[in-house]
Amino acid sequence: MTRGGHATWWKRAAVAAAVLGAVLGGLAVGRALAPDVPPHPLPSPPPTTPAAPAEVDAATDTGTSVRLTAAVTPEPGWIRVRAAVLGAPPGQRYDIVLRTRSGAEITVAAWIGSPEHELDGVSVDGTAAVPRDDLASIAVVGADGRRYVTVTY
Repeated sequence: MTRGGHATWWKRAAVAAAVLGAVLGGLAVGRALAPDVPPHPLPSPPPTTPAAPAEVDAATDTGTSVRLTAAVTPEPGWIRVRAAVLGAPPGQRYDIVLRTRSGAEITVAAWIGSPEHELDGVSVDGTAAVPRDDLASIAVVGADGRRYVTVTY
């Protein structure tokens, strides 16, 4: 490379460095001055309506001594269920089964019984796409199909 060619290369490199510096500096200043907003504004959540109070019912089966306390919270077109069970014998699977007025059965929760659950009780939660007015009963059903206790509505 000739001396003139060498000088031209340095001039080009200096101009390129200056342009790059100006671009990066402009980006840095722009980011520093830009307001902090998410790239896509998030929609506002819909206003919440207070949930209806839970309807609490309980039953104890005299034959099994199992107690079920069921709290049913109605939602638009579905229900939340919290079931507290005391006295279920340990060592097997239990289901919380809802029965609709048309006779359909829906398992909404399950657990494996333990000695602690038998003495201290267990709470399980579930949901079902069943309107509250269609709920006929909630039962604790063993793996063998035996109904240990039922709360009727």
